[in-house]
Amino acid sequence: TVMTRFGTDRGLLISTLTHALSFAAMLIFGLYIHSFWYFLMLVPILALMIIQHRIIDPKNPASVRASFFGANSAIGFLFLLGIILSYVSGSV
Repeated sequence: TVMTRFGTDRGLLISTLTHALSFAAMLIFGLYIHSFWYFLMLVPILALMIIQHRIIDPKNPASVRASFFGANSAIGFLFLLGIILSYVSGSV
């Protein structure tokens, strides 16, 4: 994992940068498809990205794993839901 290879502090920084780039890519994709439903799903996605970085304890690797696994699973589901709702509503 990133945390194992680079250490907790650097791993968290890399994770923050990766999440920022991921969210920027999601925004760009949203601008391309112009879907209300897609943008609606980006709100909880951004909230989850922020929350997962705030609730972890860098001194406890188990909290890092638990936080990222749970939040990233939900983020993936919400992203897919946004695309499906966009498709069903005729936006895509």
